[in-house]
Amino acid sequence: MDEANRHPHDAVSEPRARIRAHYGVDEAEVLRGLVERIELSQHQRRQVAEVGADYVSRVRE
Repeated sequence: MDEANRHPHDAVSEPRARIRAHYGVDEAEVLRGLVERIELSQHQRRQVAEVGADYVSRVRE
């Protein structure tokens, strides 16, 4: 369908378009990209790992 005949409800907001573009993305790939962008101290990395391990433990109960 061309733009002239597009219904207004078919319009997609920019945030929704970004969500749709990433909907089927590999989560591990996204996480690796995010980890590369953040800068944490060793102490902060340990804290994140501890919180993550605790969360996984609670979820598996």
